[in-house]
Parts: sequence; C-alpha cells; structure tokens
Amino acid sequence: MAVSPAFPQGGRKRKNRVKEDTGSIVFKIVAYILLVFGLVLVVVPFFIIVSTSLQDRNVNVFSWWPERSSWDAYELVFTSERSNILVGFLNTMWIVVPSMLVSLFVSGLAAFAYAKLHFRAKKIMYAVTIATMSIPGTVLMMPSYLWYSIIGWAQSPLPLIIPGCFGSAAAVFFFTQYFSGIPQSLVEAGQMDGMSFLRCYITVMIPLAVPAFVGQGILAFVGGYNDYMGPLLYLSRTDVKTLAFMLVELQSYYGGQRNSDAISCAGAVVALIPIIVLYLAGHKFFVGGLTAGGVKE
Repeated sequence: MAVSPAFPQGGRKRKNRVKEDTGSIVFKIVAYILLVFGLVLVVVPFFIIVSTSLQDRNVNVFSWWPERSSWDAYELVFTSERSNILVGFLNTMWIVVPSMLVSLFVSGLAAFAYAKLHFRAKKIMYAVTIATMSIPGTVLMMPSYLWYSIIGWAQSPLPLIIPGCFGSAAAVFFFTQYFSGIPQSLVEAGQMDGMSFLRCYITVMIPLAVPAFVGQGILAFVGGYNDYMGPLLYLSRTDVKTLAFMLVELQSYYGGQRNSDAISCAGAVVALIPIIVLYLAGHKFFVGGLTAGGVKE
C-alpha cells in the first residue's frame, strides 16, 4: 500500500516559492546596502570639497559645513599671481582638444578598416594593435622623454599633442566593435555609388557612430584634462602650463598658510566645473555610445 507524502505537492511548491522570495528579498537588501555604502564613498568627498572651499580664511578647523560661508578662497584662486587658473584652462584646451579630435578621426578610420574591409594580415595587424594596450605607460615614459630630447621637443607641448594624433588602441578596439554592428550593406551601397574608402567613412560611418565618437571623446578629454605627469615632464614655461599643473603649484605655494585646504578645494571645484558641464551636455550620447558597442544585433 503506497504511503502518502507528508506534504502535498502544492504545499511543497508554496514552501519553495516562499524560500525563493525570502532569498530574493535578502539579496536585494544586501545589494541596496552595498549600493548606498558605495554612494556615500563617492558623494561625501565631493561634499567635503565644496564645504571646505567655502570656509572662512580665519577658520582652520574641519567642519561638515561652515558656519559662515566665504568666497575668499575662490577669489584667491582667480587672482593669484603664482598660479593663473584661467591661463591653465586655456592651455589645457589647446593642448587636449585638437589632439583628441584628430585621434578620434584616426582611430575610427583604422577601426573602419578592421571592421569592414578585407586585406591581407588584417587579423595580425589588429592583434598587434590591441596588444599595445597591455604596455604600461610608465615603461615608455623615460624612452619617450629621451627621444623627444634628441629631436628637440622635450621643453615644448609637442610631445603632449603630436603622439596623440596617431590614435588610441583602446579607441580602435571600441570603434571596431561598434562598426561591426553596422550592416555591411550600407558600405557596399556607398561603394556602388562610387564612394571612396575615405568618403564612405566620413559620410556613412561617422554619422551612424556619433554616440560612439562622443563617448570616446569625453573619455579622451577627461584623460587629457586630468593628465599631470605629461605637463610635469615637458612643460617648464609658465605660459604653457596646464590646469592640472597649475592646481598643484597653487597647493604647494599656499600649503603653509592658514586655511590652505580651502584654497586647494576651491581650485578643485573650479577645475571640476568644465567636466560636469561636458558630461551634462553629452551624457545621453556618452551612455549610448558605451553600451551600443558591446551589443550586436
């Protein structure tokens, strides 16, 4: 005679469902706690920078928010004879922006060839290009400096501008994945209309890859904007020093004075404003460009 189970089949399913729901709730709680913790780690330093920059010059004690806000630190940042923030910003723009634009064009052109054209040794050349991403920049720092010294570029902005114009391996890799998702029929249609390789790239591929170019452009701009080692090595004249270099000089010059932290934080806030404006202006393209390259239809 068969023995009936202790729990009906429906009861077992309900019990398993309760366990799954409980596990899901616990997982969500832990995930939200970790996310909130990460948010605090990211947001609190920015809050401290802003609050410290508003401290009065006679106050040298940390507080989460100053009892009396003062703009003295910001006034000193813009009027300091030792470190001119506006000159540093303009120098950063003319050093970073032209190199970034040319680099995007060249990287996209190489990626277009890798993704849509057929030629000998394409896979080998692509593998070598991607392999250069594994070379640390610090390894090439001294050889590069010695080479630029030999050709007379060591004390000029040229080492910060010219090498970047030849493209980036990371950008080539990203654009190759993005262009691979664009139908080959569009390229073939352009060729049937008599378009050359360069014209097809400019008139067909670039308009379709605007989000990718904007996303990579923001990343390249931020990297050049925050670069400190390059200007430290190659820029000795005050009239060509970049913003990052000016901020370090500002901190070192006023480091021994009262409320020097407010001056350093004010400089950091001023330097952060262009990055925030750039991201707010192009964040839709930025997010779309970064995600579209990893999705193939």
